[in-house]
Amino acid sequence: MTFALHGSTSRVISHLGSRYLARPNDWIHTVQNSAKTAEGISETRRIQLEFWTAFKKYMEETSKIRCQKPAPQHWMNHSIGRAGFWLASIASTWNSETHKLGGEIRVELGMGDDNAKKYFAMLEAERREIEREIGQPLIWHNPPETKTRTSKIYVRQSSSFLDRSEWPRQHEWLRENLEKFYRVFAPRVKQLDASDIEASQNQPV
Repeated sequence: MTFALHGSTSRVISHLGSRYLARPNDWIHTVQNSAKTAEGISETRRIQLEFWTAFKKYMEETSKIRCQKPAPQHWMNHSIGRAGFWLASIASTWNSETHKLGGEIRVELGMGDDNAKKYFAMLEAERREIEREIGQPLIWHNPPETKTRTSKIYVRQSSSFLDRSEWPRQHEWLRENLEKFYRVFAPRVKQLDASDIEASQNQPV
């Protein structure tokens, strides 16, 4: 069986290697759909789509964490088991440390419902234990509610997804940190109750 593959489709297959061709019909259908989606978008967005298409296949082979459908954007979300919370993989051209173009990959826990700020405070109260379990310091981002109600906790690495030779290492880094975040945060997220912090605030001093 042979396939005529061109452009972005052939680039994704070249990156992933022959192991995915063991199920050619499923794989070819996936990358051809991705190539169609990539038509009419910028070069950066097209590469992001290819990056996430390759990452989703990698995760299906190596991890229990599920990925959303790949899209031409800088993020891919993953369920953590509770509405208003999510895990996200990030592949961006913006470096949040230098505040310049340069690129980074990131794994983050996001929270965005009406109680996000309260939940963030509850998690931050366990910061030392959480970072010990993760195995490294985390970035705790909690902007004023007047700017956004979304808060996030993340780990980052300066690295450009535009360099395809880096994809295997970047995918592995994302997977490893997603699995750490899920293991450490999922049980805590499920137990968060905003009424707990409200009760403590209403107690007499």
